[in-house]
Amino acid sequence: AASEGEARSGAAASRADISLAPARAHAVVLIGEALSVDSAEPGEPKAEFGQPAAGPRTAADVAVAVEAEVYKAVGKATGKAYQARCRSLASLLRAPRAAELRANVRAGRCSVEEFCGFCAAGAPVS
Repeated sequence: AASEGEARSGAAASRADISLAPARAHAVVLIGEALSVDSAEPGEPKAEFGQPAAGPRTAADVAVAVEAEVYKAVGKATGKAYQARCRSLASLLRAPRAAELRANVRAGRCSVEEFCGFCAAGAPVS
């Protein structure tokens, strides 16, 4: 018989797993805050974590998906490689020159899989 966790799918399963793993919850917050960085002009308010981005997805929804993709890519472990990868992605997303990438990921024009794969290949942000 399938367990309750196996019966869930997509983000619901990821969110359930995250509630059990503090390292994963921390990674979601780190990535979500980075996704919420707004490229607004000085003096304009920045987007808040959890507020809707372009389209119906929130930064939190995208952060959960990015974290799940990283978790899957590193072999479902939260060790040093996982933590370093999450920090690296968050740092990349926070960079001022990554405003277009950040907007594309939030809006879904760049899929989570493409983003994580692109970044894993070490491609620079221009």
